[in-house]
Amino acid sequence: HRILRFRFPWAAATARNISKNSRSYLGFSVLTSLICGVGGLITSFYTDTSAGATIVMALAVVFFVTYLFRKK
Repeated sequence: HRILRFRFPWAAATARNISKNSRSYLGFSVLTSLICGVGGLITSFYTDTSAGATIVMALAVVFFVTYLFRKK
């Protein structure tokens, strides 16, 4: 349960960087969470790392990439 507190703010912040309205904000937030969650689990399996930390790192990377290309 502890990982859920850290995962969703990153996804929401990422969605805020790339969305234009509240509907796309919600969609991008859910999509980012799903992609980084599944990608983090697969990556942690093959790299033998903690699943929670890998998911959070994936979300952080996606956030910083979208932060660089956000519309101001």
